[in-house]
Amino acid sequence: MIKSRKKGIIVAIVLISLGLLIFLGGMAALNFDFTKLSTVKYETNVYRPEGDFNKISIDVSETEITFVLSDDGVCRVECYEEDKVKHTAVVEDGVLQIDTVDARKWYDNINATFGQAKMTIYLPKEEYSVLSVEAGTCSVEVPAEFSFENLYISGDSADVECLASVTNCIEISTDTGNIKVDAIDGKKMELSTDTGDINVASVTMEDEVKVETDTGYINLTDLKCEELSAESETGNVSLINVASQGKFNIKNDTGDVKLENSDAGDILIETGSGNVIGTLLSEKVFITETDTGDISVPKTITGGRCEIKTDTGNIKIDIA
Repeated sequence: MIKSRKKGIIVAIVLISLGLLIFLGGMAALNFDFTKLSTVKYETNVYRPEGDFNKISIDVSETEITFVLSDDGVCRVECYEEDKVKHTAVVEDGVLQIDTVDARKWYDNINATFGQAKMTIYLPKEEYSVLSVEAGTCSVEVPAEFSFENLYISGDSADVECLASVTNCIEISTDTGNIKVDAIDGKKMELSTDTGDINVASVTMEDEVKVETDTGYINLTDLKCEELSAESETGNVSLINVASQGKFNIKNDTGDVKLENSDAGDILIETGSGNVIGTLLSEKVFITETDTGDISVPKTITGGRCEIKTDTGNIKIDIA
């Protein structure tokens, strides 16, 4: 019985080794180019929408999106796309509309693909009224060369990077993607993701800023706004050089909250097992509460209200 089991193990090892050698031999013949194993065919197509537009509406599902300033003043959309998942680009009523045309059948989803659909949008000017993007599962990059009055981007697992100027409202939401916003002056901003990180730097908003994530990290640097609301369940929240004329409202379950040279008129911080540490820029009337953690705050009696509550975390705040 034991001998037969050993023979079976030896045979299995030999077959696995033989299969591995065959696989390596086949990949060597393809110069280890895994894209040649793909059963999905890709092709490059260029779409040239005609007409003037001041708004942009994009609805794609599996295509990475990049914006580039056109060097000849003509709009064109270059797509590296599947032969059965193509796109349309038309101008209607002053809106550039880019959509997906999916001609796949259900059995086409049973395949092996190693490629990635990509879309480069060449825009004829720098300033537009509205940019609206439904991104699906791929990344979106909006470079600093462009300016929009309002920007709305949503996606499933899409990473979003926005460096463009947004003068009014910016809203970005994803399920599992990361969000990065840099160098924007506007009025209102809302950023949300389930498991991704949120990174904001060099941003000034006249009104409210809202950032929310479940398990990701929130990193805010050089941010000015009227009021800030930041919420995370298990990720850390970091504020560096963040100033609000109104209120900080920060909530966290198990992550830490760190403030470095940041301040607001009133501050409310609630966390479960995370620590609250940092430096403020002005005196506050401190109201602190913790079940098992240590508390160290200045004994100041002037300034706005600073209320910090934690269950098991420590509280340590200084005045810079």
